[in-house]
Amino acid sequence: MVCRLLAYNAELDLARRFNAYLDDLDEHRAITRQLLHLGGTIAYRRRAIEVTLERPESPRVARALGQLIAELNDGPTAHLNGDRRPITYQVAAP
Repeated sequence: MVCRLLAYNAELDLARRFNAYLDDLDEHRAITRQLLHLGGTIAYRRRAIEVTLERPESPRVARALGQLIAELNDGPTAHLNGDRRPITYQVAAP
């Protein structure tokens, strides 16, 4: 039950941050759920971990995702537990 609650809160927080760029009060939660199923790759480099997400089909959603990723990359550096390499995010080129 605790894991479900944590997952719900994480999804809700992500949806709210994403909607700051998407500006769609009716659909932002559904679009966020779709983005959670977006394909991509994770590259474990010597000095960093790079997460590359596939570009969404909708230009509006792709733009909002790009802005959210820029915010995530500019904020405090993310790390995996026990790993000092920073995690950076990007959207695949069209």
